[in-house]
Amino acid sequence: MLRYLVRRALFMVLVLFIVSLLTFLIFVKLPSGDPARRAAGKSSTPEQIANARRAFGLDRPLVVHYARFAKGLIPWPGLFRAEDVYYSYGNLVPVKEEIARRLPVTATLAVGAAMIRLLIGIPLGVLAGIKRRSATSRAAMLLAIVGVSMPLFWLGQLLLYVVWFQLGWAPPSGLEIGQSLPNAVLTGSFILPWITVVVDTPRYTPA
Repeated sequence: MLRYLVRRALFMVLVLFIVSLLTFLIFVKLPSGDPARRAAGKSSTPEQIANARRAFGLDRPLVVHYARFAKGLIPWPGLFRAEDVYYSYGNLVPVKEEIARRLPVTATLAVGAAMIRLLIGIPLGVLAGIKRRSATSRAAMLLAIVGVSMPLFWLGQLLLYVVWFQLGWAPPSGLEIGQSLPNAVLTGSFILPWITVVVDTPRYTPA
C-alpha cells in the first residue's frame, strides 16, 4: 500500500511538471512580440529595451526562466504568483492585481449562471426523467444538444442583438464606467451573460 501511494505521488509530480512545462512554453515563451520592447514603448532606444529586458529578467537562461515560473506556482506566501515573475507586460501591473480586479465580475457571472441553471435544469431534467421518451423528454434533449452546439461567443452576440438591440427586452450587458457591481446586477446587466452561459452549458441529462 505504501509503495502504491509513493508511486502515485511520484506520478502526480511528473504530470504536474509536464503540465507546468507545457504551460510555460506555450503561454510564456511562444507568444510573438518582445515583452521588453512592448514595456519600453514604440519609440524606445535599444538601451531602454535592454534595460527593460534586464529588469524583467528576460536576459536570463531558459532554465532560470522556468525555475522562476515554477516557483510561483507553489501555494506559499512570498512564492505564489510572485510579482517579479507573474507580471503583465501589456498593462504593466502584477498579474495578481489583474486577477483581483476581474475576479468579482467573474464570480458574479459564474454564481448567477449556476443558480439559473439549477432552477431550470433540475426541474426540466426531472420532468424529462418522469416522462421518458415523451415529447417533453425529446424537447429537453433537443434543447441540450442545441445549447452545447452553439458557440458561446456567437450566442452572446446573437442575444445582445436580438433581445437588447431589436426587442429592447433586457439592458445591454457589461459594466458602465463608474458603475458598481451590485448596481449592475440589480439593473439587469448580467441577465444576457447569465442566459448565454446557461444555454451553452446545460447540466441536465434527459432520459
